Amino acid sequence: REHYEACFRLAVVNYTKAYALISRDIREKFKEYLGTMTPRQQQTFIRKAARGAARDLLPIGTEAILGMTGNVRAIWNTIVLRAREAAEPQIREIYVQVARIMEKEMPGIFKGIQYTECWDGTTCVVMPRDKV
Repeated sequence: REHYEACFRLAVVNYTKAYALISRDIREKFKEYLGTMTPRQQQTFIRKAARGAARDLLPIGTEAILGMTGNVRAIWNTIVLRAREAAEPQIREIYVQVARIMEKEMPGIFKGIQYTECWDGTTCVVMPRDKV
């Protein structure tokens, strides 16, 4: 048991170091973009970007298969919240795919969806309105 606890403590230390390095790099890379935000928005942006990057780099990052159900209003609202530029990139990627599926499956309801490029080069969704 002591061996596993030591391994866990070492992993936490390494994660903390990686997180700090990634946060610093994000501040440098997106300095101009961050200048357009309030201090609170900057902290949120840096936290989300650093956690997302750390998830991609650390060995715990594993694939998860997701199944979901929902009514049109719930799916629409979730796309509005989770596929926009402010969402975490990994979550946004999933909901951009959901938007494309819904646009194909229910074109009468999900028409007018626009796809734009986000600050990080990924795709985000701009819904024609906030609610169905």
